[in-house]
Amino acid sequence: RAQAGLWNPGRRKVATTRPPRWMFCCGAPADEAPVEPITLDDAFDVAVAREASSVESGTSSERKCCLVLPLRQRQELEQFSVCLVKDHADHPCGWRLDPVDSKVLHVVDVYRDPASPVQQYNASVTERKHIRTGDYIIEVNGVCGSAQAMLSLIKSATTLDIMMHRGRTRTVKFSTSGRAVGVDLAHAPDGRSLVVEALREGGAAKRSGADLRPRDRIVAVCGVAGPAEVLLAAFKGKDVLELMIIRAPAV
Repeated sequence: RAQAGLWNPGRRKVATTRPPRWMFCCGAPADEAPVEPITLDDAFDVAVAREASSVESGTSSERKCCLVLPLRQRQELEQFSVCLVKDHADHPCGWRLDPVDSKVLHVVDVYRDPASPVQQYNASVTERKHIRTGDYIIEVNGVCGSAQAMLSLIKSATTLDIMMHRGRTRTVKFSTSGRAVGVDLAHAPDGRSLVVEALREGGAAKRSGADLRPRDRIVAVCGVAGPAEVLLAAFKGKDVLELMIIRAPAV
């Protein structure tokens, strides 16, 4: 961590409420509850949702498809279970993980080694259940709520039963109006993202009403992606900030 007028390494603050998803409605049977709109970010998920919901909705390649799905079907799109088997405990899984969010692990990169447990798993399942860069690990062998505890299990166990959460990007845009951004950020030493720890009172982010929350992970700033230091530099001198974020799952 470092000081650059953007954040301060104070006590970590973590949101505990489940973040809402939103977008347009296609209707659902009145006796199915609860229901909540979900934004589908790619063509593959659109096809899966259509099959799951039997709701007809016209789409084009120019816009996203958003459906109202029952809770169970929404969770099937967002969460999926994975079993990885390693030859020995210290065998690498084939991914790079970021534990800065103290409650979950973030998949920074998936390596292309076909012999790695992650790539062997991906080859054995449909695309819908592939482990991708940007996904979150929310449980390992029954342990959840602690990134460090899950990371220890990943390093020490040969069989890993993992619950994944599909990471989806969204854009948050706001004007600074000449004010300090007012966001406390943290990042891993070799990280490629910034984790929001808190929004400061009076800062541009909070005053603007932008949908930026604690535990959101910033992966690009005004179109600039790269190491954490590059992202931090991209904040400077901007009257308008456009942040690409991945929202962390509630745990």
